[in-house]
Amino acid sequence: MPTDVVSQLISASIRICGLVLVAFVSLSVFRIRSSAARHAMWTVVLIGMLLQIPLEMVAPPILLKALPILPAPTQPRVMSARPSLSAARATSSASHARQPVTFSRTSWHTTVTRTYLAISLLLFLRLAFGCWGLHKIVRGSAPVTSLGPSVFESTRVVVPGSVGGLRARILLPQAWRDWDAARLGAVLAHERAHIRRYDWLTHLASRLAICIFWFHPLAWWIDRELARLAEEACDDVAVSETKDLEEYAATLVDIAGMAAAKGGVVSWPLITMATDSNVKRRVNRILRRAFQVPKPFGRSAWAALFVTSVPVIYLSAAVSLAPARQDSIMLKHALIPNRRAKELLQPLLQEHKSRTGLLSDVVSNQNPKSSISPVQSQREERPLTICLLLDTSGSMDQKLAEAVSAALAFVKASKPHDEVCILGFDDEVFNGLPHEEDFTSNIKEMEDAISRIDARGGKAMRDAVLTGIDHLALTTHNERRVLVLISEGYDTSSKVSRGALLDKVKSSGVPIYCIGLLSEKDSQRQDAARLALGELADASGGLALYPKNVAEVESVSRQIANEADKR
Repeated sequence: MPTDVVSQLISASIRICGLVLVAFVSLSVFRIRSSAARHAMWTVVLIGMLLQIPLEMVAPPILLKALPILPAPTQPRVMSARPSLSAARATSSASHARQPVTFSRTSWHTTVTRTYLAISLLLFLRLAFGCWGLHKIVRGSAPVTSLGPSVFESTRVVVPGSVGGLRARILLPQAWRDWDAARLGAVLAHERAHIRRYDWLTHLASRLAICIFWFHPLAWWIDRELARLAEEACDDVAVSETKDLEEYAATLVDIAGMAAAKGGVVSWPLITMATDSNVKRRVNRILRRAFQVPKPFGRSAWAALFVTSVPVIYLSAAVSLAPARQDSIMLKHALIPNRRAKELLQPLLQEHKSRTGLLSDVVSNQNPKSSISPVQSQREERPLTICLLLDTSGSMDQKLAEAVSAALAFVKASKPHDEVCILGFDDEVFNGLPHEEDFTSNIKEMEDAISRIDARGGKAMRDAVLTGIDHLALTTHNERRVLVLISEGYDTSSKVSRGALLDKVKSSGVPIYCIGLLSEKDSQRQDAARLALGELADASGGLALYPKNVAEVESVSRQIANEADKR
């Protein structure tokens, strides 16, 4: 998937709960009892619900610092056909022979996404067929000019209703000719109130929200609440015009009886005057002695409501909680280049100074302890075992070209006798090499594996690093092992904790070289990514670099390949 659908829906669902809570508190604090005013409030909540995902995608994020998240001692998720990679490593150590590692590409995330899309598609089709059927009813209706230009009659409806937005129509059953003047006046007053309030458009928007958020109980509740409040608000208008509570209540009961006897309306997108499910409550509300017709919700009230609601809707979509940095000193260190980094980047400076200017700002974390004496004459003969980790999550869709360029440049710079494994990760970890090979020295196989990657799902970066370290442990014949991580640098789906991973990295002795393809729009996420990748480089004695474009990506990859070969 090009975008992380499940994560966006979960985030939007939580934010919708916040909007509903704000609405409930506002209605309670201000003691709003008017059906029209309450309907207006929930209409604004409905608008906010529909705007959650678009606003979250385009609105500049507002990050609030929260308390640091304490890591839980959990085990990493490993997509392997065997019980675990640790068990495979133990078997390999005992037999001095590597066992093939197989990974599953299909994840629960993909299954959930496909299920959601299938159900949403069915609901959208149901809505589309309903509107199409209603359109046929409207086209087949006949105008009743004696009652007004917007009044029509149809043989396919058994209760009165209204449909449409700018060119709305009132649809009457053929039985209207038998009604007395009082009943006809009550029906027309009620339906014209629906048209003035644009209730059919609100009803349609509510059904669209259900198609998107069908899994959210609040979406169904809001749909029912809006329908109930719309009928009560129109009852208030009709009663104020007819001035006869008992006659209007009797009209509701009679129309509900007609609907029950003849099976209701043909197409549910029609706004009907009365059904058996809500008429009892409405009649009791009208006939109680304390009933008073409230003032209509006018344009000035709508303007005030929208002015106060726009900031709330925007904040609900833009605000995110970010864990407070646990070590500000570490972050500062991650942003300051040192002497070794400048020496390492001298070839880059000579190669790209005419195009990119000084590249000292490419570096954001270097570990002085990782300086290695270049004893090339003794090490060129020894092969290097490399685990290449590629971030293939949905958020990498726009950076996929850079990731592929980095990976291809790295494998092309490797030596012919080097052994390379290619692991991809979204919310799971999978083997990218053909035929489920553990490692390969065949450049063509590496290039084919890299060219086949796509972007989808979440991002289990910590799980991938731990899996890569365990995978490298399968090579008992070679102690020269490195791990190269190409990623945006943050994590959304891992089960292994930050602390547990850093302990594993330190004890493994495997240097980690990070190529960070950072988010250009989110500075807070950039800082978090620099911190996460910098910690991995520091703990392992590796290096973290952050290229800005494809040219720098390729040069950095070649430079890391040369640096890794010196180890």
